Amino acid sequence: MRDRVLNKKSWSNDDAWTAYRIGESYQQLGDGPRSYAFYKLAYQLAPYYFEFANKYGNAAMLMAKPEESTGIFEKLVQENPGYAPGLSNLGYIRLLMKREREAEELYNRALQLDPDYIPALLNMAGLHMSRKENEQAKVYLRRILKKQPDHTQAKEILKTL
Repeated sequence: MRDRVLNKKSWSNDDAWTAYRIGESYQQLGDGPRSYAFYKLAYQLAPYYFEFANKYGNAAMLMAKPEESTGIFEKLVQENPGYAPGLSNLGYIRLLMKREREAEELYNRALQLDPDYIPALLNMAGLHMSRKENEQAKVYLRRILKKQPDHTQAKEILKTL
């Protein structure tokens, strides 16, 4: 069925947007394989739209497709070096690959672009926690709570430190 619909590239990206929204719906339902399939389709139809690439890369990561995810984020960052989510996500992948220094550089680049970008702040906190640098991790968690006082994840992590 999907071969006959949602297959048209266009200037308006209508089919890509539809596929993206379907992917979002499946993600909200917790259906990883289907959200992955529709994010991938949205990306294939509109590969230069930042958010489609970002969602597809995250879905690929969640589907345990590290090579695919890495390639998506590397391309996203190469083409859009000023996109903080792409930098932060590529940093996370680098951290998973045990390439801490690269991860930290990417997180710092993301935070230079957007000092209040919560996912990058969380990633930096996690990086410092993995190094047993809890005081530095607390700095990032407090930055999150200053911006979003009810951020549950930051509160819980701060309690454990």
